[in-house]
Amino acid sequence: MTEDESNTQKSNKILRQVLYILVFLLSASNVILLYLLTFGCNEKENYENTATSSNAYLMERDVLIKKINSLEEEINQMVQKNRELVEDNIELQNTLKLAAEAGIKPQNYKKFSGFSIRTELERGEYVGRFIGTAYTPSEDECGNNLGITYSGEPIMAGISLAVDLEHWPIGTIFFIKGLGYGVAMDTGEAIKGRNRFDFAVFDKRFAKLLGYRSWDVYLVKIGDGNIDFQF
Repeated sequence: MTEDESNTQKSNKILRQVLYILVFLLSASNVILLYLLTFGCNEKENYENTATSSNAYLMERDVLIKKINSLEEEINQMVQKNRELVEDNIELQNTLKLAAEAGIKPQNYKKFSGFSIRTELERGEYVGRFIGTAYTPSEDECGNNLGITYSGEPIMAGISLAVDLEHWPIGTIFFIKGLGYGVAMDTGEAIKGRNRFDFAVFDKRFAKLLGYRSWDVYLVKIGDGNIDFQF
């Protein structure tokens, strides 16, 4: 083999090695490029999913905020309506108490000053249906017109109640639906039983108008023998 042939073979061998290296590098670069493309697509998908989740969360948050605002508005409206009902109830009670004071006055009586609009009225615990009548502190009904109740306090039309003291002690405070608040201050021979009361008024016609009927009664405060008008 001549020297030229030997050099040619060496050159060809080197060229083949360089070619192999180039092919290897090209293949490796393709693999890397494919990996980078795949990684990039996954990252893009993850980003899009995260963005979608964030948008969904923000939408849900906005919906909840709107619901909360709507509920707060409804609550405020209910509070206002309840306040108006309480004020109406107070006005009606004050009117009723004034009506109960109309008529012939006894020698002694206490005038009801009326509930304040700011009064926090409580009904208390429901204790059942009571049979209620009305009486006047007149001589033909009470034997005298002194106007002094069994408690020793002057009668208060629209407030004083006669009850059976075996069941309700003096000073017991009731809320009677339709008549308002009343205080056990008196008793009478015809007032017997737990579910019985007599409502004090000054006008006989008003007493007859109230008649003999049943009322829903609530216990606000059990009495201790003393009269307390703090309802």
